[in-house]
Amino acid sequence: MRYKIFLLTIIVAISPLIVHGKNLRSLRDQLAKQGFTGMLEGKVHFFRLGTLQCNNTKLSVYYYEWEESHPPGKAIHAAYRILFMSPTFDYLGSYHVSDRPIKTGPSTISFNYPEADGNILQCDVDGLPKQVLLDGDRLLEK
Repeated sequence: MRYKIFLLTIIVAISPLIVHGKNLRSLRDQLAKQGFTGMLEGKVHFFRLGTLQCNNTKLSVYYYEWEESHPPGKAIHAAYRILFMSPTFDYLGSYHVSDRPIKTGPSTISFNYPEADGNILQCDVDGLPKQVLLDGDRLLEK
Protein backbone atom coordinates (compact mmCIF):
# COMPACT_ATOMS: atom_id res chain seq x y z
CA MET A 1 0.00 0.00 0.00
CA ARG A 2 2.83 2.41 0.84
CA TYR A 3 4.36 1.74 -2.57
CA LYS A 4 1.12 2.74 -4.32
CA ILE A 5 0.91 5.97 -2.31
CA PHE A 6 4.56 6.72 -3.07
CA LEU A 7 4.03 6.06 -6.79
CA LEU A 8 0.91 8.25 -6.86
CA THR A 9 2.82 11.05 -5.09
CA ILE A 10 5.59 10.90 -7.72
CA ILE A 11 3.08 11.00 -10.58
CA VAL A 12 1.28 14.01 -9.09
CA ALA A 13 4.60 15.77 -8.46
CA ILE A 14 5.84 15.45 -12.05
CA SER A 15 2.53 15.96 -13.87
CA PRO A 16 2.95 19.77 -14.11
CA LEU A 17 6.17 19.12 -16.03
CA ILE A 18 4.34 17.33 -18.81
CA VAL A 19 2.98 19.57 -21.55
CA HIS A 20 0.64 17.85 -24.01
CA GLY A 21 2.77 14.72 -24.21
CA LYS A 22 5.95 16.78 -24.40
CA ASN A 23 8.19 17.98 -21.61
CA LEU A 24 8.85 21.63 -20.87
CA ARG A 25 12.27 21.49 -22.53
CA SER A 26 10.58 20.33 -25.76
CA LEU A 27 8.12 23.23 -25.56
CA ARG A 28 10.97 25.71 -24.99
CA ASP A 29 12.97 24.23 -27.87
CA GLN A 30 9.97 24.31 -30.18
CA LEU A 31 9.20 27.94 -29.32
CA ALA A 32 12.84 28.96 -29.83
CA LYS A 33 12.94 27.31 -33.26
CA GLN A 34 9.66 28.74 -34.44
CA GLY A 35 9.88 32.48 -33.85
CA PHE A 36 8.61 32.99 -30.30
CA THR A 37 9.89 36.40 -29.20
CA GLY A 38 9.48 35.99 -25.44
CA MET A 39 12.24 35.12 -23.01
CA LEU A 40 12.89 31.40 -22.61
CA GLU A 41 15.67 31.51 -20.03
CA GLY A 42 15.49 32.43 -16.37
CA LYS A 43 12.26 32.38 -14.37
CA VAL A 44 9.94 31.01 -17.08
CA HIS A 45 6.79 29.00 -16.36
CA PHE A 46 4.30 27.35 -18.71
CA PHE A 47 0.84 26.17 -17.69
CA ARG A 48 -1.38 24.15 -20.02
CA LEU A 49 -4.84 25.69 -19.95
CA GLY A 50 -6.59 23.24 -22.26
CA THR A 51 -7.76 23.35 -25.85
CA LEU A 52 -9.51 25.92 -28.03
CA GLN A 53 -11.64 24.85 -30.97
CA CYS A 54 -10.51 27.12 -33.80
CA ASN A 55 -12.59 26.39 -36.90
CA ASN A 56 -11.89 22.67 -37.54
CA THR A 57 -8.73 22.49 -35.43
CA LYS A 58 -8.19 21.98 -31.71
CA LEU A 59 -5.36 24.22 -30.54
CA SER A 60 -3.44 23.61 -27.33
CA VAL A 61 -3.48 26.69 -25.12
CA TYR A 62 -0.73 27.59 -22.63
CA TYR A 63 -0.22 30.41 -20.17
CA TYR A 64 3.35 31.75 -20.19
CA GLU A 65 4.91 33.82 -17.45
CA TRP A 66 8.40 35.25 -17.27
CA GLU A 67 9.91 37.21 -14.43
CA GLU A 68 13.26 38.90 -14.64
CA SER A 69 15.80 37.88 -12.05
CA HIS A 70 17.01 41.08 -10.50
CA PRO A 71 19.73 42.32 -8.21
CA PRO A 72 18.53 43.74 -4.89
CA GLY A 73 17.13 47.26 -5.20
CA LYS A 74 16.34 47.02 -8.93
CA ALA A 75 12.92 46.97 -10.60
CA ILE A 76 11.36 43.63 -11.47
CA HIS A 77 10.06 43.10 -14.99
CA ALA A 78 7.58 40.44 -16.04
CA ALA A 79 5.64 39.28 -19.10
CA TYR A 80 2.52 37.15 -19.50
CA ARG A 81 1.13 35.59 -22.67
CA ILE A 82 -1.41 33.13 -23.96
CA LEU A 83 0.37 30.73 -26.37
CA PHE A 84 -1.20 28.56 -29.08
CA MET A 85 0.21 25.31 -30.44
CA SER A 86 -1.17 23.27 -33.33
CA PRO A 87 -2.05 19.57 -33.03
CA THR A 88 1.40 18.84 -34.53
CA PHE A 89 3.02 20.98 -31.79
CA ASP A 90 3.82 23.94 -34.07
CA TYR A 91 3.84 27.41 -32.51
CA LEU A 92 0.99 29.47 -33.99
CA GLY A 93 1.25 32.71 -32.04
CA SER A 94 0.57 34.42 -28.75
CA TYR A 95 -1.16 37.37 -27.15
CA HIS A 96 0.29 39.56 -24.40
CA VAL A 97 -2.07 39.60 -21.44
CA SER A 98 -2.16 41.21 -18.01
CA ASP A 99 -4.16 38.52 -16.27
CA ARG A 100 -4.51 34.77 -16.42
CA PRO A 101 -7.78 33.64 -18.03
CA ILE A 102 -10.52 32.27 -15.80
CA LYS A 103 -11.77 29.66 -18.28
CA THR A 104 -10.54 27.96 -21.44
CA GLY A 105 -12.65 26.14 -24.01
CA PRO A 106 -14.26 24.79 -25.89
CA SER A 107 -14.47 27.75 -28.30
CA THR A 108 -13.53 30.75 -26.13
CA ILE A 109 -10.98 31.86 -23.59
CA SER A 110 -12.64 33.97 -20.88
CA PHE A 111 -11.10 36.67 -18.72
CA ASN A 112 -12.45 38.25 -15.53
CA TYR A 113 -13.43 41.57 -17.15
CA PRO A 114 -16.87 43.11 -17.73
CA GLU A 115 -18.50 41.76 -20.89
CA ALA A 116 -19.11 45.28 -22.21
CA ASP A 117 -15.35 45.98 -22.07
CA GLY A 118 -14.35 42.76 -23.85
CA ASN A 119 -13.70 39.60 -21.89
CA ILE A 120 -13.28 36.76 -24.40
CA LEU A 121 -10.79 35.61 -26.97
CA GLN A 122 -12.14 33.41 -29.77
CA CYS A 123 -11.23 32.45 -33.30
CA ASP A 124 -12.78 34.18 -36.28
CA VAL A 125 -13.33 32.72 -39.76
CA ASP A 126 -9.61 33.07 -40.54
CA GLY A 127 -8.42 31.43 -37.31
CA LEU A 128 -6.71 33.29 -34.48
CA PRO A 129 -7.60 37.00 -34.78
CA LYS A 130 -4.85 39.56 -35.33
CA GLN A 131 -6.34 41.86 -32.67
CA VAL A 132 -8.46 41.29 -29.58
CA LEU A 133 -10.07 43.87 -27.33
CA LEU A 134 -9.96 42.96 -23.64
CA ASP A 135 -10.95 45.07 -20.65
CA GLY A 136 -11.90 48.11 -22.72
CA ASP A 137 -8.46 49.28 -23.69
CA ARG A 138 -6.29 46.20 -23.95
CA LEU A 139 -5.77 45.75 -27.66
CA LEU A 140 -3.58 42.69 -28.17
CA GLU A 141 -1.80 41.64 -31.32
CA LYS A 142 -0.93 38.10 -32.27
